[in-house]
Amino acid sequence: GLLTAIDDHLDKLPNYQRRVAEWKLEEEINDWRELDGKLYALPGMNKDLMQPINLGIRKDLLKKYGLSVPETYEDFYRALKVMKQNDPSILGLTERDKAGGALFSVIARSFDTNGGYSMGNGANYIRSENRWVFAPVTEEFRDMLRFLNKLYKEGLLDNESFSQDMALFNNKLKNTGKAVAAVIWNGEQESVNLELQRNGVPDADFDVIFPPAGPGGTRLTKSASRLTGGLVVPLAVTKRDCFGDVMGLLDFMYSKEGSMLNSFGAEGVTYDLVGGELKMKPEIKTAVNTGGTLELAKDFGVTVSAFRVCTNYDFPSVFSSAKLDAFNTLLTERSGIPLDNPSMKFTEEEKNTEKILSADLKAYYGSMMIKFIVGDADLDGDWDKYTAELESKGYKELMRLVNAQWERRGQTAR
Repeated sequence: GLLTAIDDHLDKLPNYQRRVAEWKLEEEINDWRELDGKLYALPGMNKDLMQPINLGIRKDLLKKYGLSVPETYEDFYRALKVMKQNDPSILGLTERDKAGGALFSVIARSFDTNGGYSMGNGANYIRSENRWVFAPVTEEFRDMLRFLNKLYKEGLLDNESFSQDMALFNNKLKNTGKAVAAVIWNGEQESVNLELQRNGVPDADFDVIFPPAGPGGTRLTKSASRLTGGLVVPLAVTKRDCFGDVMGLLDFMYSKEGSMLNSFGAEGVTYDLVGGELKMKPEIKTAVNTGGTLELAKDFGVTVSAFRVCTNYDFPSVFSSAKLDAFNTLLTERSGIPLDNPSMKFTEEEKNTEKILSADLKAYYGSMMIKFIVGDADLDGDWDKYTAELESKGYKELMRLVNAQWERRGQTAR
């Protein structure tokens, strides 16, 4: 009773409705609905799936040693091995998150499982089969851990990956250059290369790569959604005289004019259109113009994520390099980004149970993942004991909740 049901006021949101229809977002919008079937948030939306975090590797070293960009994770392993053989001081792959969140979330999908930042409560949706599994007990999950364990045993996975802070991670990647592969955020490769060049590696070319194939041939990076955080309207606002203006402002953000304003600012003020091409003013600071003196968010109040519900991508090179634009286009065209798992619509009682179960389960399998990778636990000898412990902590009860909510939505859980 605190929030306005968006569906009750669609007559005030023509631009929003047009955008949903144009980008065919109906199915994803439906996944945002609550148990009563209504939508209570106006979502931020993208035209295509986008993934700003991906696996990167030193392409200059690939070239130096006559190696191709890895097509499979076995290629990736062999590339690291050759680099290590030629320079024993190389640390190989390193990780930025002590819990392995970045690394696991990017690698897992190619191994036909889930992990890291995308893991949620551990339940993973197999879209091609319309069924849910508890990822940490599957063979696919074990395959991923086995691969990482192989890297670790051969000195190709930095042994401080799950204990270091960001300062040490950056030092290895940017200063010493001893870390030659890592999961990074879009645009980060530019600062990595700049720092490496300053530190005596003039040909440094650390760059993201299309996701290598896992054992089953799957080539996917971390999952994503076309819907991002959204805006809610308190129910009390519907009683105010300004309600129509509030909804008009929200709807404006989904229009072409609104998306341009919230993405680039105002024509003649922050950018110019020259022959159909958008040129940011030279004083505006962007990822490709780091010398600018004015910032869109700080100085002009635009590109603020709370209001940029609909980003304009007609001029992608404004905020990223042509090289990165090409990579993002490749990810989209080759369907390298899987959809996030569907949302789970639990009752209040189920939510409380799920919260308790998942907290205990995540704490256990999270610590065991690291132990399996670094060899403190054996992937063959200790696996049955590990899965039995997860069962004793309630993973099957959790999956009963997941399947029950799925069936309530008219789906058949298998």
